[in-house]
Amino acid sequence: MNVFFQIRDTGANKEILEFIEGEGNKVFISHSTEESIEILNKHEIDKAVISLLSMKDATILKYLNDYYPDVKVVIIANKEYDNIISIFQKINYSVIHEPLKL
Repeated sequence: MNVFFQIRDTGANKEILEFIEGEGNKVFISHSTEESIEILNKHEIDKAVISLLSMKDATILKYLNDYYPDVKVVIIANKEYDNIISIFQKINYSVIHEPLKL
């Protein structure tokens, strides 16, 4: 399975790779929306984990919703982002509220 992460913290890369690839998955990590779009266009992604730290991070949710509606998404966000996420009703997502940080 191909798992995609969009996170801002570059320090978490090693831990994510060890944990997810240890289960036999292929991991792709991005730190910007532009980088995320490149990854999504080059690779077949099964699941995505998106960390919403600011409004600009929500752009990738719209992109996933429009072009990759079958990708299952987990969103890590503050409770204040619930209203933003509800805009993307079609996307198949789950929300984990902080304090979990990536």
